[in-house]
Amino acid sequence: MPKISEKELESYIFDNYNNIEGLEGNHIIRQLKLQGYGRLDLLVIDYSNELPIFKIIELKENKIDYNALGQISRYMTALKRNLREMNFPKKEIDIFPCTIKGILIGKELELNGDICYVTDQIPEIEIIIYNLNLENGVTFDNDNSNWFDKKEKINYNLEKQIRKAFIKHNNKENGGLQTDKSKNME
Repeated sequence: MPKISEKELESYIFDNYNNIEGLEGNHIIRQLKLQGYGRLDLLVIDYSNELPIFKIIELKENKIDYNALGQISRYMTALKRNLREMNFPKKEIDIFPCTIKGILIGKELELNGDICYVTDQIPEIEIIIYNLNLENGVTFDNDNSNWFDKKEKINYNLEKQIRKAFIKHNNKENGGLQTDKSKNME
């Protein structure tokens, strides 16, 4: 099985970021030091939209885990704080409002925990899995729907409890009258 180091992956993305879905932009910076916060791997600046988008890319040679999530969050915080402190004349650069995104790229996702649900709840963070093979070279997959069981079933006990709570709330608002539905739920 072919292997790629984090530095080789960084070089590949640096040279090809506009050909990788989700990483496109107008400018890319490599190994940017954020005073007191560490050094981020790549920063893509996309000012082709109405509002600028800063895409912080953190690379992991192997698994993306909670530490990587903390790391990308630290870099996002640092960039936001630094941008607030910059004094660009409005005629020169209009940065605010802007979007700051964190993109974690790794070989696989740590599935022993709940990290696979992060992108459902924190839209500013995206996870991309890379694959390396002799036939296709480096490929990227940002479809996170396959990280957990697609056959997850609705928790019917949860559904029953939520219905019961809403019916109880509606009954209080209607003067305590119970509907036929609420009697059947209990």
